Amino acid sequence: MVTISQFEFRLLIALVLGTTIGFERQWRHKMAGVKTNALVSLGSALFILLAAKITGDNSSSARIAAQIVTGIGFLGAGAIMKEGFNVSGLNTAATIWCSGAVGCLAGLGFWYEASIGTFFVIISHLVLRPVENRIEKRTNSKNGNSLYRLTIKCSLLVKDDVRESIFKSIAVHHNLKVSTYNVEFVTEQNVNIEIMLKVIDKPDEDILLINNTINQLKDIQLIKWENVD
Repeated sequence: MVTISQFEFRLLIALVLGTTIGFERQWRHKMAGVKTNALVSLGSALFILLAAKITGDNSSSARIAAQIVTGIGFLGAGAIMKEGFNVSGLNTAATIWCSGAVGCLAGLGFWYEASIGTFFVIISHLVLRPVENRIEKRTNSKNGNSLYRLTIKCSLLVKDDVRESIFKSIAVHHNLKVSTYNVEFVTEQNVNIEIMLKVIDKPDEDILLINNTINQLKDIQLIKWENVD
């Protein structure tokens, strides 16, 4: 019968819980998926266990945990992108931060607390996203605005060109304002770009001009507009 040590058990818990968080992110084609969250959780647990091994007790684990929080903060900052007045990647950065916290708990042997933390991270993504969208729609309707979703499927090679063309087009059309901007990696070569746009007035002419601009680029597979009000 094969048995595992307490050290191995804690690492296994950290890996499993980090993978669980990453699975939900990978399912939604986010940048930080299974491997990233699993490694962040596992690495956090390793640092916690390293501190205990060096000193022979868990008293130094609190200091190591504080350094882990700082280190993951820099890692999360790399996932945040600013496009004009819009910032994307905040959810990804926050999820990486949570994975680090789960790994720290697992490394300290608090596997139950780590499991509960993982559960609430996943629930937050599944439940709060539709709530956020509903609040956004209600706010726009009160302000007399419409909300449109622009979805573009394209090659990874032209992703930056698409982004630049869209923001240049929107800059000259004052009836359109960017609400959110997200990029999802479908495969290693293709991405989905999803943009939520607030429309102040009738957007037909503006939509036509943006479509014409995007269609001039190469490797555009799909352009789709939806009124989500």
